[in-house]
Amino acid sequence: MSITTLLLAILSTLATTAQGTTVLETHNTNRYRPICTLPICKSCPTTQQLTQPGIGFALGMEYGTAAIRYHNKTIQSIIQVQGSPAYLSLMLDLSHTTPQTRFPDEIPTRRGKLEYVRTRLQRLANKALGRPANAQTAVLAEMITQLKTSVEDTLSAGTSRASITHAVISSPDSIRLTSEELGDVLDYLKVTNAMALPDELFAASAAYAGFGHGLCAKYTDPDVCDRDENNRPYQRVLHLDFTNKALTTTIKGMRSWNTWGVDASVIIAELGYEHHSDDDDGPSDLFFDKIRDHIRNFTLSTRFRITELLFTGTRVGGQRFKDAVSAALRDLVAEDTMKTVEDAFRAYDEPDFVFVTAKGAAEVAKRRLEGPVRAPMALPTLIPAFEPVLRGAGVGFPVGLAVPVVLLGSLFVGLSIMVYIYYLTLLATCTSVKKILD
Repeated sequence: MSITTLLLAILSTLATTAQGTTVLETHNTNRYRPICTLPICKSCPTTQQLTQPGIGFALGMEYGTAAIRYHNKTIQSIIQVQGSPAYLSLMLDLSHTTPQTRFPDEIPTRRGKLEYVRTRLQRLANKALGRPANAQTAVLAEMITQLKTSVEDTLSAGTSRASITHAVISSPDSIRLTSEELGDVLDYLKVTNAMALPDELFAASAAYAGFGHGLCAKYTDPDVCDRDENNRPYQRVLHLDFTNKALTTTIKGMRSWNTWGVDASVIIAELGYEHHSDDDDGPSDLFFDKIRDHIRNFTLSTRFRITELLFTGTRVGGQRFKDAVSAALRDLVAEDTMKTVEDAFRAYDEPDFVFVTAKGAAEVAKRRLEGPVRAPMALPTLIPAFEPVLRGAGVGFPVGLAVPVVLLGSLFVGLSIMVYIYYLTLLATCTSVKKILD
């Protein structure tokens, strides 16, 4: 047995003994079996866990919504909760921020660094005492509590009291609440965040899923989903969310709902439906001209060719808004894409535009609970090369330490080669010096 094989065998045995868990044995078969790179689960999920409904919450500029996705694939809209004054003020403040501004990579001033440390310590202390992590957490938790209570009431109808254990929350793409921010809210409410790091869900992706786009039919098979996603055409989506409080415009490239990142997104509070009412008949023509100009300028500024349109919000169904959208995009998108404007409004009614984001979040939550999340990743360049070595040594391999052991083995081999090269170089140098002296 070579030194490398012996090292891998020792590390594998020690890891197995320390963890006290089962290992994935490598059998003498011709079929390649990828080694799982994730930590070992404490137990297999129960049937109850696999069949429980997915719960989706959507946080908007004006209101929050909730939906349930049942195991029989039906989705139910639950409740729309209007934001409190504190919630509306918070969302307006957040609309002027991004994750980068809320969590900067560098803090230039000493005072800023001290304030950052203070707030982080205060957050940890509050969480340890069972309090909201900060003021933002308290406000968002108040909204989610109302949504959560209505969902639990619905699930408890005719049965014992049901309690939500997992949920997914979507937030506007421009704000992009982080896993930490949403995790603080759900931790306070004792609910597990089904979109834990490194994944997050924002409004455009949630709405995309809510309208049935970018969803893999056999989502419990990651290989099938990967092939299905790769075969889908790449869409450049323009998402418009129009409510009383704001107009949100987002452009995002998507092949499936779980496409991360966003090309551009902006929230304009001044273009909320209620902000420019001249009389009881509603906003003036000048107001909708501003909406038209904003959508057009926003689309032109990104220089992307829009191939799909999404609409959400309480005010997108109005004819004047539809006319403004058509006028803004008429010569910027293809005719078949423009046809989707009228098709979308014929296919759905107002409740769909209000609840579709929460429905998408609920669909994602169900898939996260039932299907593999961050499934075991095959490492074609490293693992297959070491699998025969391990198989020949008769080593059982601990699932959670595949990558560390392989990297340590690779490091050991690399260092051995470097030492050998150094030895040869030193030997050649000494030989040359000896010849000169002779």
